[in-house]
Amino acid sequence: KHGRGSPTPLPKNARRKAASQPLANHTQANLSPLLSVLRNLYSVLCFGIHFSTFAQPFGRFAPSHCLLSLPPLPSSILHTQVHQSPRELRSRSPFHRSSAPICTFALPLPRLYLDSILDPPPSSILTAPMDIFLATGNAHKAEEFGRMFAQASLPVRVRSAKELGGMPYVDEYTGTFTGNCRLKAEALQRIAPPKSWILADDSGLCCDALQGGPGVDSAVYAGPKATDAENRVKLLEAMKKAPPHKRGARFECHLLVLGPNGVDTKFVGQCWGRILEAEVGTEGFGYDSLFVPSGFDKTFGELQPQTKDKLSHRAKAFAQLAVWMRG
Repeated sequence: KHGRGSPTPLPKNARRKAASQPLANHTQANLSPLLSVLRNLYSVLCFGIHFSTFAQPFGRFAPSHCLLSLPPLPSSILHTQVHQSPRELRSRSPFHRSSAPICTFALPLPRLYLDSILDPPPSSILTAPMDIFLATGNAHKAEEFGRMFAQASLPVRVRSAKELGGMPYVDEYTGTFTGNCRLKAEALQRIAPPKSWILADDSGLCCDALQGGPGVDSAVYAGPKATDAENRVKLLEAMKKAPPHKRGARFECHLLVLGPNGVDTKFVGQCWGRILEAEVGTEGFGYDSLFVPSGFDKTFGELQPQTKDKLSHRAKAFAQLAVWMRG
């Protein structure tokens, strides 16, 4: 028996555990720096991989909160669960002890923050008022673009190809809007002053009943020298037997900007609607008097220019151009 002041003896198993504790503490102390390095390296690698994988599909429309989950380290190295604010993440290592072998980051992010990291927007090209040459001989297009630049309050003066001696002849053989757009832009760039800005447009009407026609041939649908009226007559004839559910169509516009220092940027806009069985309205040009945009009961030929400038295929492509110019 033990006296009043004598310590109570430990059971055999407890004595064995106590004897091994100093060795465990010594081993843990030696491995602690190495484990810390491994945890931090793992954090950086996984965060980078999962951040880019999660964020890339969202682009400018990324959610305001981003949840990133990392695969766990082996339980012998890390048992952790993290749910911290950005301030906490900055103030200390993002790993701490827990019972769950998974690491989750909940990061409040501004809506455009992901895009600014993954795909930084270009700086504004409008450092001063600028001139831009329009690669077209179509006076209606030049007037429409001039009006849109003015409505967007952009300090840009649209200059016609006529000021350079006229739009050079371009054999639009590519079969695509983008290809033809580039041919026209490069043709005008060759005769423009050095470091000029060039804006080229190629657009057309694509009808469901005609398997996307007349498409890139919209301007010459009835022949190389056909007028707008002749093109409309041929379109009505081609769609004469098309039932109402087959009269869907879209206007499509491709814009290409060429500028100093190798600037080469494209924008695409579309406007969906349907083709009527007869012409209505006298406004606009091309196929406007046959096309009723979705959500309206009037053709482009009946709508006021200010209304058309807000919903047309060219207006939608131009809106992207305006955002890019402002940076």
